[in-house]
Parts: sequence; C-alpha cells; structure tokens
Amino acid sequence: MSKTLLYGATKIDETNSAYSPAKSLAAFQWKNRVFILFADKENARAARQENQLLADRNALDERDMVVLKVAGKNVRSLFGAADGLDGEA
Repeated sequence: MSKTLLYGATKIDETNSAYSPAKSLAAFQWKNRVFILFADKENARAARQENQLLADRNALDERDMVVLKVAGKNVRSLFGAADGLDGEA
C-alpha cells in the first residue's frame, strides 16, 4: 500500500484583521507556545487529551507552554499563567 503525502504552504495576510490573533492571545506572542484544547459537549475527548497533556508538566514548563481549555464561551488555563482571557475573542 502506498501513501501519498501532500505538502503545502499558506501565506496569511497579516494586515487583514480577520487573520490577526485575538487580543486576549496577543499577550502570549513571543513569550509562550499556546495549546488550545476545545472541549466537546460531553467533554470526554477533552478530558482524555487534558490528562495526556498534563502528564508531563516538566516538559510543558521547559517549552514555556500555556495550555488553555475552551468550552463554549468559557476559557480556563490548565497550565501556565493566563489571566483575563475572553472566550468570545
């Protein structure tokens, strides 16, 4: 069986505000790597992913990671300092 790999590159128009980072995430730019976990309604997959991510907190800390969980309009920091986040933004 053969596998076909597709490679592509996309240039984002940074002058277009539709592609700019949400203001609430701008605080992390050039400081942290941000991982955003979007929870489903049952939250089962998100809970499993959350456990896998947080299993190695030392690795997250070494990489200056911030892990955020978004459920509807609510944003919660699972790892790292993240204050004043707006779920709608």
